[in-house]
Amino acid sequence: MQLIRSQLQHYNDLFGSRIQLEGPDLILRPEAAQNIGIALHELSTNAAKFGALSDSQGTVTISWKIVRDDQNADRLQMRWEERSGPAVTPPRHKGFGHMVMNRITGQALGGRAYVQFESTGVCWCLDVPVASVLREPVREPVAFRA
Repeated sequence: MQLIRSQLQHYNDLFGSRIQLEGPDLILRPEAAQNIGIALHELSTNAAKFGALSDSQGTVTISWKIVRDDQNADRLQMRWEERSGPAVTPPRHKGFGHMVMNRITGQALGGRAYVQFESTGVCWCLDVPVASVLREPVREPVAFRA
């Protein structure tokens, strides 16, 4: 929660209205916080220039959860989802920011990340092993919304 708020601090007045946070309170490893933070910064910059945060109607929901995969291993799944902003078209040029969001973040954390340019808004997903991102084991995570 603190990581997301720090990367989107210039939108502090939008939390709870146009920016929704949904997920359990987790303590991340420093390298995970750094990699996820870079992706969040890139996503928020793009949303402010071209996406849901570039007008007065768009919304962003950032959610995360712990799931168990087919091999009975815990994974962190995180999602950035924009809605009700300007129409989305995939970029013609894929620059450094796209590489950060799609390759570097997922690979650095032993999983994968990808972005989808849906007509209703940009959607970015991260799926990584819990062991590579959490500093402490997951007990009974308490989910909350902000």
